[in-house]
Amino acid sequence: MAGSKKHNKFVNRTFFATLRFAVASPLYRKTPLHKKCLLQRRYTQSSIEHMKEELINKAENHDLNVEDIIKVSSSRDPDISIILQEIKERMSWPTNLVENVDGSIIPPMGMWIDVASEYIVNGYDGLFELAKDENKVRFVIGFLQEFKTSESVNVLLRISDIYSVSSNCQKNTLIKIISGLNRILSFPGAPVIEDSTRSKARELIQESLKLCNSQSEYGNLLCALRGVGDEESIKLISIVPKLVGEWSGTESIVKKAIKNRLKKV
Repeated sequence: MAGSKKHNKFVNRTFFATLRFAVASPLYRKTPLHKKCLLQRRYTQSSIEHMKEELINKAENHDLNVEDIIKVSSSRDPDISIILQEIKERMSWPTNLVENVDGSIIPPMGMWIDVASEYIVNGYDGLFELAKDENKVRFVIGFLQEFKTSESVNVLLRISDIYSVSSNCQKNTLIKIISGLNRILSFPGAPVIEDSTRSKARELIQESLKLCNSQSEYGNLLCALRGVGDEESIKLISIVPKLVGEWSGTESIVKKAIKNRLKKV
């Protein structure tokens, strides 16, 4: 019988056997994160129940982390949003940072789940709207930087427009945005983006250099030019004060990366 326990057990076993085969393939391993979970989307109700059980077990064992939340939400399956919200309520997870008496910090897992749910329901536009809240923008940035897509780059740049205007210039937020762009665009597997998008990212980074007050800030922003810099960026790097200490040599590394990328264009 189609609804028998034996049949459901067979369907469940077949699903996970197929999924294990898929994720073991070279093609799957090279697939960007945002596409991987499409393989796992809405196969059977039993697969959703199995995922729910696994997530709850991880949460109760304090093993559920932000990466897990982002991974399961990337499918944008509404069932996942419901499961995540149930776990949030079950675990009484906070949506803001909580400091224990010993000084240790409890990560706001509830906020990460809210951001994930917003993405599942409303996509990138929903994340942009959420980022207008100064208390939530850091989590949106952290979420977006895990998706190596042109869309995530565009949303990060849209968010930068909010926090770079003179009346609302927030250096720390801009640096987080640029760090996100660096993670997406400066390493193998970077998405293809429009020239206008690359130019906007480059302008944001170079304009933000004047806001830096430490070598760490300055070095991180220079590194972000690897994926978007041009000949003018190389000239700019050549005339600014040299970094020293642990950041010594960063300029040469960045200029070399820009030159190598431009050769391939």
